[in-house]
Amino acid sequence: MDAGYQAINYKGNSVHGIAGNGSSTSQINFRGVSDLGGGLKADFRIENDWNVVSNKANTGSVGGSAYDKDTAGTFGNGELRVGLASDKVGRIDFGAVNMNGLTTLTTGQPFGTAIGGGYASVTRVNAAGTAVRDDNAVKFTSAAFSGVTATLYKSYKQTKSSSTSTNFSTTFGAYDKLGSQEVGLNYANGPLAASYSTLKQDSVDVVSGDTATTVNTLGANYTYNAFKGYALYQTVKTTTGTVATDNKLHSIDSSVHIG
Repeated sequence: MDAGYQAINYKGNSVHGIAGNGSSTSQINFRGVSDLGGGLKADFRIENDWNVVSNKANTGSVGGSAYDKDTAGTFGNGELRVGLASDKVGRIDFGAVNMNGLTTLTTGQPFGTAIGGGYASVTRVNAAGTAVRDDNAVKFTSAAFSGVTATLYKSYKQTKSSSTSTNFSTTFGAYDKLGSQEVGLNYANGPLAASYSTLKQDSVDVVSGDTATTVNTLGANYTYNAFKGYALYQTVKTTTGTVATDNKLHSIDSSVHIG
């Protein structure tokens, strides 16, 4: 649970007060696991991101206070997944599952998706920079071999709607959503950790969308005694109709553990 005092002055526009999620996400999780025998387990996770400074924000509504807008939260608004895990093969998950790009992002810089890392405005996991997962997804994560794991991620595009509404429908395939597919590779062994993710998202022919994007992210960190150095490189290529744009990011960070 993260809350504290914040004071921001940006080009003459200042605001100060009590706010949440300054350095981390306030969160509570429900998890369960069942041992099926033979090295096979079934498990689930329900992740909930909370606003610790506003009651109304946790109902998903915005009230009269500006601080109500500081990270609205409702039950089950984070990662939702249920899956099977094998010691020898790996695991498969279904639901609103985190992309491997989140692992790459946290490998290459120490801020995660908190305000200090400039998430959404500078770094990102998905193309829009507003999410780290997609709905209706399936993700396979291989077992570790000498510290190496591979991931495959898929969420199918849906173009079944006859209107511009993207509201959730209980009828499968009755609302428009972009498609996501990702390949990831991770290494963690000893003082070195590295991760690479390539994510393609496609909203072509989806109502109110005509964009295809590719997000390539490479992150690494190295630990030496109390020192930890980070490096992150990211490219985002966006094609809307016949217009293509490219953005690149380089960052180097460090942290020192005291105690």
